[in-house]
Amino acid sequence: MTTSLRPTRIRLPSRAAAIRGDNLQHAVGLHTLLVALQDEHAVSVSIEDTHGGAFDDVVLRRCDGYPGRWIQVKSSNYGGEVINLHWLTTAKTERGRSPLQAFHGTWRRLRDDGEVFNLELVTNRNFDHDAVLFEALDKKTDRIDPTRLQNALDRPKTKLGKLLTSFATHLGADPNEVAEFLSNVTFRNEGSESTWHERIAHLMQLNGFRSDNDAVTSALRMVSDWVTDGVGEVTVSDARRRLEDRDLLARDGTLTLAVHGIDREESRQLPNARVDFTDLYPDVDVFERRSITDPADWDAVVRPRLAQAARTLEQFASRRVHVLASVRLPVWFAIGRTLPRVRRWVVSLDQDGVEWASDTRGGSARIVELADESLDGEGNDLAVCLALRHDPTADVRDYLQTASIPAGRLLTFTGETGVGPEAVLDAAWATSWAAALQDALLARVRDTGAQRIHLFIAGPAGIALLLGHRWNALPAVTVYEHQGGASYAPTFRFAA
Repeated sequence: MTTSLRPTRIRLPSRAAAIRGDNLQHAVGLHTLLVALQDEHAVSVSIEDTHGGAFDDVVLRRCDGYPGRWIQVKSSNYGGEVINLHWLTTAKTERGRSPLQAFHGTWRRLRDDGEVFNLELVTNRNFDHDAVLFEALDKKTDRIDPTRLQNALDRPKTKLGKLLTSFATHLGADPNEVAEFLSNVTFRNEGSESTWHERIAHLMQLNGFRSDNDAVTSALRMVSDWVTDGVGEVTVSDARRRLEDRDLLARDGTLTLAVHGIDREESRQLPNARVDFTDLYPDVDVFERRSITDPADWDAVVRPRLAQAARTLEQFASRRVHVLASVRLPVWFAIGRTLPRVRRWVVSLDQDGVEWASDTRGGSARIVELADESLDGEGNDLAVCLALRHDPTADVRDYLQTASIPAGRLLTFTGETGVGPEAVLDAAWATSWAAALQDALLARVRDTGAQRIHLFIAGPAGIALLLGHRWNALPAVTVYEHQGGASYAPTFRFAA
């Protein structure tokens, strides 16, 4: 006798299913919060938002003019459940509204209130791609293709055109409004709760927090407590403090600072702090951006923005910062000066595809003096050229005379490796050379009594960063940007 075993669909008890749904919502909420910590325009996050309508599970509000995110989370416990047209248009109760009606109502209210927003349906359910609506889902954007919606409006007898007409009747709205509404909803199928935990751990690490299982569990518990305690809207800064109060700050790990100057540095990694002053340059090709429109803004605007980024980074326990920047040499120097060695910062950058860090050891670079010239100008300032990639001495000499810079001596330094593209060997050589240069400058300042150094750098970005990072116990410095030929322009002026 044989027994036929038929698959039986096991259903979780209703309370267990509800808890799983809550867990997914809290995971999405925590993930959204961690993204917000790296978003300079983010203002607040709320879970179970009282003004969120049908997208109240997670709401991220951003500064005026920047779209916020209204998120509805739909969970399923088994893979067979899908989101299809029947689910969208069927109310759970006789007097209730269908999900589509609820979504449209929220969209219309936010639109009429003048909000700038994105609506997101986030689910671990599959979408029924046999349904004509989801056939039009663009997998690059997770939105219904607006071109296909417009074609459906122009051709109402097509399958999608008929669906828009049906939806318009269901919603009591014009088909054009229905198309506009649908094109503004993101339909995201985002996998299991464990997948969210992996994403959360990664973002916690990027934000300077511990990323172990206990830390993720503690952070999720914090979000759950917000719901049960009715905390409501939480500002991004307050959310960070709440995470810190749970002893979740990492004691190691590397933070990221992005600085956008002549261009915007693209990276998959969201920075812990960001500085953007691309707006200060004239609207010309990136390679032509050598001077900002108003030179006074180097000290009046750029330096305060760098200082604010440093204060943001100081909120973390880690003192290691990797810099991603599209800037010229004086800004690299300024970044190092803003994150100085004397305040226990360790800075790094990618130099020609290799990471250079300021705590790299083992180098034995030597300082070689190429020039020591007396100048005709009045004053005892020192003009210092760093001749690594090339020797700028002649051009700097001409500029000093033309611009009447009050420098009494012109010094040019290189390394024992000579001048040229291969002069700087590696990170160890660069860190030891920057240290040796600091000692050489200290000696010259003692000999001359100079009160200011005029600095001209012809070397890789890493040298500028490391030198600014070590610039200590030296007089005031003005850093110059090469404008081409024998032309330079002053940028930052740092006090002693």
